[in-house]
Amino acid sequence: MKRVLILVAVVVAVILVALYLLRDPYRASEAIQARVGESEAAETGEISESDERVPFETVELMFTGSSALGEQPGFFEDASGELVLGDDGAPRRLKGTVRMDSVLTNADSLTAKLKNEPGMFEVAKYPTAEFVSTAIRTASGEAAGKGATHEVQGNLTLRGVTKSIAFPVTIEITPAKVLLSGEFSVNRQEFGISYDGGAAFPEIRDLVLINLDVEAARTRRGDAQSGPTSNPSNQDEPTTRPAD
Repeated sequence: MKRVLILVAVVVAVILVALYLLRDPYRASEAIQARVGESEAAETGEISESDERVPFETVELMFTGSSALGEQPGFFEDASGELVLGDDGAPRRLKGTVRMDSVLTNADSLTAKLKNEPGMFEVAKYPTAEFVSTAIRTASGEAAGKGATHEVQGNLTLRGVTKSIAFPVTIEITPAKVLLSGEFSVNRQEFGISYDGGAAFPEIRDLVLINLDVEAARTRRGDAQSGPTSNPSNQDEPTTRPAD
């Protein structure tokens, strides 16, 4: 009897391990979900001579979708932008542009679907996606607990849909360079990406994981910017407030 119980325990353990290894990965559900709402009034303040514009040198922008078959990563090869630093060295504005036909996956057929299928990116009709910040705040709550230094809020235009979106990032600013990274999820339906997958990609989930890594070299290094300012304390307030 004892041997039978041991055998049963071993079989159960093997089944549990197999189920764990074969589970559907869905990391997007575990990431902080970006807040999406109605578009906001654009920034109206001028960039002053004391501000520093730091164009992106390298951008790694990856997205990971998920279906009943598991995760499927993709990325964009052509993304650009800039971060504007105030005269105190703190981040004030963030802008970014993505050329949508630069999307790439590990399967040519999937890349073609993303580019051309209705309910996907439809790059011929919507060639670019653009983001313009309306606020950069010090991170708090769950985002800060996961290591983010800031929350960036702004208007994202994707597939002709413009909405406000707020997401956590980590910004490290040194006298030599700026590093910006972030991981968060976005509900694809918010921007009209409604493709259901059919038999080829059954049960496509709505949350998509976004990973962003940016590096930019600084050319101006004033006294006020002589040290790291990865989490300036004067960024609790938006650079502009939404119109009432």
